[in-house]
Amino acid sequence: MEEESIMNEQITDEQQARERTGPPWENRERLGFFTAIWETMKGVLINPGRTFAEMRTEGGIGAPILYAIILGGIGGIVGVIWQGLIYTLNFMVNQEIAQYAANATLLALMAIFMPLIVAIGLFISSGIAHLCLIIVGGANKRFEATFRVFAYTNGSVALFQIVPFCGGIVAGIWGIVCNIIGLKEAHETTTGKAVLAILLPAIFLLFCCGGGILLLLILGIGTTGALYEYFA
Repeated sequence: MEEESIMNEQITDEQQARERTGPPWENRERLGFFTAIWETMKGVLINPGRTFAEMRTEGGIGAPILYAIILGGIGGIVGVIWQGLIYTLNFMVNQEIAQYAANATLLALMAIFMPLIVAIGLFISSGIAHLCLIIVGGANKRFEATFRVFAYTNGSVALFQIVPFCGGIVAGIWGIVCNIIGLKEAHETTTGKAVLAILLPAIFLLFCCGGGILLLLILGIGTTGALYEYFA
């Protein structure tokens, strides 16, 4: 009986160790708004493996999408401001009023609709990633798990856009790394399948571009040969 009790306690401890209770953003009622958002962002950027291993894979998409909209909106609006400054400097040099007005209008609309842009982009990107994860056989959880990974990753890296010029590049690269780690931990799959799921769309595009270029070359060679025979 004692041995059985000890074994049950060990099983309970292991279950608790595997229990997903994070990220801190979903415990913001207890931690406070700013502490929760800071701890979540810090965890994703500095220790994504542990953060996504502790992340809930269920519980609704409300909290993750709110996190992504808040930080993604801030990062996106700051990025728009930087673009506006660049357009202003360009206008001061070239004095092209029509182009400046068009660019300014576009940037203003982007700033206004930034939350909607963030949300739509999030659904599209996570949907494609989940489909690719299914294709490679790594989708061990539902779409919600993938959506949560992308929401917390994209929201966290969006603040890199505050840094002019190179911020977007850093956000893109580190976002890919965090999404790969997040998919691996959330779906409890292999690193290879997570990497392939993230890179598969790019591989597909490269394949299509390569095929298109090859087709154009074949058509060009065929057309050149036909013209040569016609005028010879």
